[in-house]
Parts: sequence; C-alpha cells; structure tokens
Amino acid sequence: MPQPQTHTDPNTQVRWTKPQRFERDVQLSDDRYIVLGSDQDVRLVFDSANGVFLIQTNDGATWWDRLTLEAINYDLRPEGNDQAINVRLIPTGTGERSQLQLLSASDPANTDVFRLDRDEANDEWVIQATKVGSGVVRPININITGVGDVLRVDTSGNLILPNGNYLELLEMAAPGAGGANTVRIYAVEDGGTLTDLAAVFQDGTVDIFAQEV
Repeated sequence: MPQPQTHTDPNTQVRWTKPQRFERDVQLSDDRYIVLGSDQDVRLVFDSANGVFLIQTNDGATWWDRLTLEAINYDLRPEGNDQAINVRLIPTGTGERSQLQLLSASDPANTDVFRLDRDEANDEWVIQATKVGSGVVRPININITGVGDVLRVDTSGNLILPNGNYLELLEMAAPGAGGANTVRIYAVEDGGTLTDLAAVFQDGTVDIFAQEV
C-alpha cells in the first residue's frame, strides 16, 4: 500500500497530505480496520455480525461507535444516546454559500436536487427544490405518515394547506406595522378576556375583522 505524500504550498506554506489511493480492493473483517485520523483516533470498521460499517472515535481509553452505515440498506444513523449527524457547512470565502444537497435516485444526471444553503452574506438559511440548469422549480411538501400532505409550498411560493388543516394563532401583543406592501394577521386580547382576530397594515391601520363573543 502506498504511503501518503506530504506537500507544502510554496505561496501559503500550508502543509497538506495527498490522500492514499488503493491500487487493489481493501477487505475489512472484524479484526481489521482503516485508520482515518492523523492521530489514529478515528477508524472505519466492518461489523460482520450486524452487517454494518462503523466510524469510531477513541477518547484515549475506549473506541466509541459514532456513525453507522448499513451494508445492505445503506441507512446512515448516529450511534449512542442523544447523538446527531452534524453536517457543518463552511463557505470558502466571505459572502459565499455552502450547500447540503439531497439527490434523486431516479435522476442519474444528479440535476434534481433538494438543497439547504447557508448564505453567510445575508446570515440566513435557504431551502431550495430545483432542477439544476433548467430553471424549473420544484414544489415542497411536508408529509406526516397517516395524515398525508399537511403543508405545500407551490412553485410560485404560495403556502397551501392541502389536507383540510387549519391555522391556530395564540394571542399576542400587537406587532405593529410591517414593511411596504405587507399586512400582519394576529390574535389579540380585546382588552378584557375575549380574543380578536386583527390585521395591521403597512401604514399602521388596524382592522378587527373577527371578535369572540
């Protein structure tokens, strides 16, 4: 097996290691593993009894299972109590966006994507469903098993409740006017113990269009 090669960038003086390339298949069994960490504290193991690949970390005394990939169904799951799969999106420069993309198995060209962007320039998260390079925008559905689609964002950005659901508002203090060409709808106490359904327009005008009796 070839040894990794270490290089130094002549401009930045940053040292980096060229990944190893295996010239033949590497077979893992329960007593063999591939070390991933430079300090030999991360390793990839195959658990033949359970048919899974494990990524493990070492705290100096014990190897802990951190991530499991099923060898048959390819399910990816975190291991241990209160564990999560953390994907850190790091842009390469100021104002750039980093992305997490989910691809469709029925799309070999990998153009139909569901994308989560981290937009550092605007300090916001962006969710997109699109067909790359075509200008086609995909609708987004939120589906609950046993209920069906409960929320849909269509290709024009409209919010739709497709399953006969309702919106429930909790009483709040009057929010004040929004920006230009907007209206805010909210529930507010009428000054006593009853609830009003109100709207406030961009100029601050408040319209009470439904009252509890």
